Amino acid sequence: MQPESYFNPGFALSRKGDTSKAIEYYQKALKLKPDYYQAHTNLERLLAENGKSECIGRFLLMSQIWVDRRQQMCDFSAGTRTGNPDKSNG
Repeated sequence: MQPESYFNPGFALSRKGDTSKAIEYYQKALKLKPDYYQAHTNLERLLAENGKSECIGRFLLMSQIWVDRRQQMCDFSAGTRTGNPDKSNG
């Protein structure tokens, strides 16, 4: 099963105002793909709106995922310029 099969219904439930079910679906998506940035973002928003204390930890985790992804993109881009997308210049 793909994480989107939980993310998409979670998004729809969130839009309908069914926050508790949406949270469940986002959490299921994250079990399948722990670095699913959009699911983390939407889950954090719902938790924050409901006064849940997990938000700080999720924010830190999302920040690290973003930094890791950005580094991967830079590494790939540098490797592509040298003609070797598997290796970076650094």
